[in-house]
Amino acid sequence: MNTEKKEFKKHLFICTNTRSDGSGCGPKGADLIAKELKGFVKSEKLEGVKVTRSGCLSLCDEAVAGVCYPDKIWITNATESDLDRLKEMLKS
Repeated sequence: MNTEKKEFKKHLFICTNTRSDGSGCGPKGADLIAKELKGFVKSEKLEGVKVTRSGCLSLCDEAVAGVCYPDKIWITNATESDLDRLKEMLKS
């Protein structure tokens, strides 16, 4: 096993999980949000910023959930209409 310490200014995890009963963040637009944000980071050439699709974060009752490190900011109830705010968070 190899280990390596990587430093990110921001690392945003977006839950894209779909549970066996069809619920979860996946069916609520999580893939679209993750794709948009990953494209944004690439197009803006944001150094040290990463967006990663994740499994369940246990906060998806109403809409998409995520968490941003190292800020320790939890995001709940995110929808496509929040993309501009999420992009600003990644830039700051």
